[in-house]
Amino acid sequence: MKFSQESLDKLRKIFKEDFNADLTDQELHDAAFNLTGYFDTLMQCAGEDIQEEKNSVRTKLKVKRL
Repeated sequence: MKFSQESLDKLRKIFKEDFNADLTDQELHDAAFNLTGYFDTLMQCAGEDIQEEKNSVRTKLKVKRL
């Protein structure tokens, strides 16, 4: 996965300011990749939860109509 230099610079700054960590370019890229994967997983889970909630509401509405 390709990250913009601007995004990597921002992430490097966050690690330095929040954790006092000086990351190598490889460590920085790995962190960006892992964070992207983590948030992608969270988005997928949230999407599944939203879909399940919609299905639950639809089922409840159908039951009430009967």
